[in-house]
Amino acid sequence: MRTSHACPGCGVDLARTPTTREPRYGLLVAVCPGCGRVTARRMAKLEARRRRKAVLALARLSGQMVCAALFLLVIHFIVLAIADAMDFQSAGASSAEAQSISDRSTPLIAYFSGLEAYEMFAWLIPAAVCGVWLGASMRHIALWIVLSGWAVIIIALHWTPDLIRAAQSLFGDVSIRPYQPPGAAARWATLLTTIAVTGAGCAVGVGAHGFDTSRRHARWMRKLARARRRRCRS
Repeated sequence: MRTSHACPGCGVDLARTPTTREPRYGLLVAVCPGCGRVTARRMAKLEARRRRKAVLALARLSGQMVCAALFLLVIHFIVLAIADAMDFQSAGASSAEAQSISDRSTPLIAYFSGLEAYEMFAWLIPAAVCGVWLGASMRHIALWIVLSGWAVIIIALHWTPDLIRAAQSLFGDVSIRPYQPPGAAARWATLLTTIAVTGAGCAVGVGAHGFDTSRRHARWMRKLARARRRRCRS
């Protein structure tokens, strides 16, 4: 039993005794059920340090996930704005050409056939870059946490067209032509392709992080060996 859990008057264990926050100094106080003495409780330093580290790690992970989501959303909106301004076919928008392609091919092929080259570049390159960044910067975090967080981001991007349509209905249609959200097949194609590209980027990022770590370790070991040789000579 820890010292902070024992009543100084009668020695009763106060570990399960409810505590209240003292308003003046902000201390946790507990009333002993045996003798009625009010005792200030303190949190163990090790537990407090672990909790702070866990909270900070969760905050950093959340911040990185939010930054990745904002980065992809900004790129997505830029691509749609360029396509709208140049009066090109946006990703998944229906047209006579896309309809003719869809009639003689699968929905996935029809979807990718209707994309412009700059749209493919601005869609897949940020996904690969984010994958490399996540793999390199989050290698020390549990894999299931990274994958679950990234899945949330991908699913959120899956519903981006609905957000665009809601924003246009709220602020008015300021585009040259009305925005037509992609269909279900186009959305699933975008979702699965983005996951595949991002996963490949994560693998590259993990390998790059391992190579950089081994390189730093080897350089440190060389410095240590030189320092030992100089010490032996002296």
